[in-house]
Amino acid sequence: MAEEKVKEESFVNKGVSFFWKYLLGGIIPTAILTFILLIIGANVSTFIISEPFGRFMTEDHPTLSTGLSYMGSIGVWVVILIIYLILRNRREYLKKILNRFNKKTAICLLVGLVIGVGLNLICAFAAMLNKDISLYFNDFNVLSCIFLLISVFVQASSEELLCRGFMYRRIETFYNQPIVPIIANSAFFAVLHGLNPGVTIVSLMNIFLTGILFSCLYYYTDSISLCFTGHTGWNFCQSIILGLPNSGVVVPYSFMKLDAANARNSLFYNCAFGVEGTVFSVIILGLACVVVIVLGRKGIIRKAR
Repeated sequence: MAEEKVKEESFVNKGVSFFWKYLLGGIIPTAILTFILLIIGANVSTFIISEPFGRFMTEDHPTLSTGLSYMGSIGVWVVILIIYLILRNRREYLKKILNRFNKKTAICLLVGLVIGVGLNLICAFAAMLNKDISLYFNDFNVLSCIFLLISVFVQASSEELLCRGFMYRRIETFYNQPIVPIIANSAFFAVLHGLNPGVTIVSLMNIFLTGILFSCLYYYTDSISLCFTGHTGWNFCQSIILGLPNSGVVVPYSFMKLDAANARNSLFYNCAFGVEGTVFSVIILGLACVVVIVLGRKGIIRKAR
C-alpha cells in the first residue's frame, strides 16, 4: 500500500512538474506576450499606414490598395526591433535579423523564394490540371511588381519575425528539445488564421504544416532570411501572380485573375480558401516537411551562419 501511494504521488508530481514547465513555464506566457506584440504592432501600423494612406485603399487604386493592405503589418517590425534594441540580451537576435548582406544571405533569400513559389505553383498547377480553376491575364508592369513584392515581403516577414523569430527564440530558451518551440509557434501561427474567411480544419492543418516547414528550415539553417522569402514567395505567387485567395482573402490587384464563377471545390482547390484549404496541399506541405527534416538530419542542410 505504501509503495503504491508513493508511486501515485510521484505520478502526480511529474504531472504537475510537466504542467508548470511545459505550459506555464514558457509556452503560454510566450503565446500571450506574442499576441500582445501583435496587437500593439497592428495599432502602430494603423498610425503608420492606415491613417495617412487610407484614402488610397479603395477600388479606384487597386495596386496601391493591395500594396498598402500588405504593408499593414509593418508595425510588428517596428515593435519587435524596438524591444530587441532595448533588451541587451536579445541584441544577438537583432544582429541575426539585420545581418549584413553577403553571398550566404543572398543564397538564403533566393532559396527561400524558390521554395515558396515552387510549392505554391505545384498546388496551383494541380488545381488547373484537374480543371478546378482557370486563369486569365489581367495586367502587369515592372513598377507594380517591385512595389507589391516589397509589400508582400513586409507582411510575410513580419509574421515570420513574430512566430519564427520572437516566439521560437523565446520558447527555445526554456526547453532543450527543439520540437517544443517548433510545434508551439506553428500552432500559434495556425490559430492566428482561425478567423480568416472560409477557414476549415483542413486549411488550419495546412497553415500549421507551413509553420512546421519554416520552423524546421529555421532550425537547420539558423537563417530567418530564408523563412522571410519562403513565406513571401508563397504569398506573392498565390495572390499577386495567380490572383488566387491568400488564406481566404482575395486582393484587388493581381497579374492574373481567377474565373471565380467556374471554380469548383475538389481535393486540389477550395473556392473559399484557395489551394491552402485542400487535402492535396496538406500532402505537399507534409512531404516538404519530411524532406527538410531528412536533409537536416543528414547534414545536407547546413547552418547558414
